[in-house]
Amino acid sequence: ARWSRPSARFLTATPIALDKNPGNLRSNTDSTAKRATLAAQQSISDACQHVVGVRPISVEVSQAPLLAGAQHVRDFLPWPGRPGRTARVRIHADIQFAEPVTGPLLLGAGRYFGLGLCLPVEE
Repeated sequence: ARWSRPSARFLTATPIALDKNPGNLRSNTDSTAKRATLAAQQSISDACQHVVGVRPISVEVSQAPLLAGAQHVRDFLPWPGRPGRTARVRIHADIQFAEPVTGPLLLGAGRYFGLGLCLPVEE
């Protein structure tokens, strides 16, 4: 029941492996980092549309966990972990919808492998 209850807000318990590379999120150049952040937010919004059928009204991204007890992005092995494959960018997110969405919410390229698990949170 904890993972499947309806909520308008979800926080990642495990980072989302983005479907598209957003660019350098850690760039020292503000414009590059901002473009990459916007691309990451759009990728997560697209994933929500694909999985849930609804776009969120807000997506905030972070390398650090946003949920107490969750692990940092760097603590997860690159995915996919196969030689010759480009690793997906992994990121934590705070996702807000206009109306409650029923969980469980699993997003991104690694959603069938334990990544992109989102916990519904109460306001």
